[in-house]
Amino acid sequence: MQVRRILPSIVLCGFLGSTSFAEAQDPKAIREVFFPAPDTAFTTPAFATKRDFTNSERLFDFLDREASEAQGWHRDTIGFSAKGTPIIAIERGGEASDNPIRVMFIGGIHGDEPAGIEGLLALSQHLGKDGDWNFLLKNARLRIVPMVNPDGANRLNRYAANGRDLNRDQSKLENAEMIALKSDFTSFDADVVVDFHQYRPYRADYVDMGDFGVTSPFDVMFMYTGNLNVPEAIRNASESLLIDPARVVMDRNGRRYANYFRPSVIRGKREFRTGAASPRSSVTSFGLSSSLAALMEIRGVGLGRKGFERRVQTALLLAKSFLESCDKFPAEIRSARESGQRDTSPVVIQSQRKKTLAEITLLDLNRKALRTFEEEVADSNNQTATATRAFPGGYVLLASEARAVEVLRTLGLELNELLSPLSANVQRYNLVSDRLAPKPFEGFFERIVEAETEDTLITIPAGSYWIAANQPRFHLTKELLEPEGSNGFVRYRVIDPKADEAFPVYRILPKDIISP
Repeated sequence: MQVRRILPSIVLCGFLGSTSFAEAQDPKAIREVFFPAPDTAFTTPAFATKRDFTNSERLFDFLDREASEAQGWHRDTIGFSAKGTPIIAIERGGEASDNPIRVMFIGGIHGDEPAGIEGLLALSQHLGKDGDWNFLLKNARLRIVPMVNPDGANRLNRYAANGRDLNRDQSKLENAEMIALKSDFTSFDADVVVDFHQYRPYRADYVDMGDFGVTSPFDVMFMYTGNLNVPEAIRNASESLLIDPARVVMDRNGRRYANYFRPSVIRGKREFRTGAASPRSSVTSFGLSSSLAALMEIRGVGLGRKGFERRVQTALLLAKSFLESCDKFPAEIRSARESGQRDTSPVVIQSQRKKTLAEITLLDLNRKALRTFEEEVADSNNQTATATRAFPGGYVLLASEARAVEVLRTLGLELNELLSPLSANVQRYNLVSDRLAPKPFEGFFERIVEAETEDTLITIPAGSYWIAANQPRFHLTKELLEPEGSNGFVRYRVIDPKADEAFPVYRILPKDIISP
């Protein structure tokens, strides 16, 4: 019995580790029952070939032909990749409104996730001047950045040319591609942002489940943030106004879906984590910018061309659904953003996910049937704050932190320079724990600290910067400037004082607000 179980596990591990085998997954018997091909013919670039996917050159040719000014699209080069490849945005719509809802769709942050790229190109065909979905852009202005990572897409590789994961560069901004995307997002000021990704349905974590392994059966997994520093109004509206209608569309079109989950092993015990809490992912970063945000994880990494039409159609159906929601709920979207920008809830320093035993549905490869497994689940959309600080009236950042100033401005924060010294009551940070992570992350060792605050009177030197709380994207600073932020400037060594140096950030409570 033991030999019978171990051998297929080894075979499945081979599937996971080999490109040729990975592209042979989802055998025909499973595809025909669970992932039948749609009766749709696409004419986007990847469908001119039966072997590979859209690269940057094919993307540019397509945009020249079918997303041109003649079709009503405005086209921008928002920046360049590490290898000098242009990063393109196209935009149109909103002419029937004095104040259109501003929608941004993003694809190709990871170069080995082509369904989002292709789905957005197909969407552009439906939304051109003579397109059949033109009506969706009467009161919405849509901006599409279909291929954020052209170097990765050209190699069908997840990472940028320097080996970095662009979706983990939300706040350090050390990659040209993310600087371009964040700058463009700030300029466009999107009310709604949707980031299209793909997920890997065959994982090593699944080898020991089921008879001889399982796979995820979901065409799409929805990710919307549960981070408690994202205002509650933004979190709730992202689900109710964007995700809930998309679930209805998926039901109507015979697609399986779930909230995003992934297995992990903690101290030898398997646990499933659902949702998104980390500000290292785009969906939380955009939510902290007070935009309604969602991230679509479409099934398909590692499957090659098999079932690609279904994956592209899923992306297309989702994109249409989000535009329909923006057309139907403009007042509710604006209200959620405005409420979020006024939110003064405490800054959450630490939080805990609720853990429960729950049923997880997976596809048993041997039985060729859906099965439910009772597993421990930690839900990021059901969290409790365990450590907080009062919402500040603003932060003071010393002039020494030029790199932090640059990043904050790229992310859309307004900083006012003090032209002369100013006496102020502040909360000073004192580090009580300070260590480096044992393993590197994205090429550097994170600095992990804990801090206490101390009320004190100081003279703020001239040249320092005042970051007032009464600005639209201020919630970003709760993750960036508080020393413990998991995606913050201290953790990422953007702010990196020596142990004997004063901490170069001060928080000021609303009652002590300064006037530079």
